[in-house]
Amino acid sequence: MVFQGVEGAYSEAAMKEFFGSDTDSFHVETWRDAMEAIKNGEADYAVLPIENSSAGSVRENYDLLVEYDHCIVGEQIIKIEHVLLGLPEAELSDIDQVYSHPQALMQCSKILEEHRDWEKISLKNTAVSAKKSKRMERRIRRQLQAN
Repeated sequence: MVFQGVEGAYSEAAMKEFFGSDTDSFHVETWRDAMEAIKNGEADYAVLPIENSSAGSVRENYDLLVEYDHCIVGEQIIKIEHVLLGLPEAELSDIDQVYSHPQALMQCSKILEEHRDWEKISLKNTAVSAKKSKRMERRIRRQLQAN
C-alpha cells in the first residue's frame, strides 16, 4: 500500500480507516510516484484524493488514472480539518506567510480572502507544511533564547 505525503498525511489517515491501522504501507513524494509504485509492482494499491466538498476535483489524479490505466477500487470519506499553526503567543496580525498544499489553500479560501496580505506558499502536502511550521517555530525559539 502506498500513499503520497509523509506520515500524518490525510492520505495515510484515509488508508488506515479503509484498510486498517496494521496495513503494510510506505509513502512517496508525489501522486505520480504512487502510480509508478503500482505500475512497478511495489504496491498493490495507492490511496489518492479524488474529490473534496470545498475545492472540487483533484484533476491531476484523474489525469494520472487515465495515463496509468489504473482504476478506482474503493472510496473512503474522511473529514478534513485544517488548522493554522504558529507560536502559542502569536497573534493573527503577526502572520505574513501561510504554507500548505495548493488544494488545502483552496479549501481555506474563506479565511485566506480575509487576510489577503498573507503570502500563500504551496508545498507538497499539508503534513509537510505542518513539519515546516514546527521547524520554523524551533528556529524562532532558539533565536529568541539567544537574544
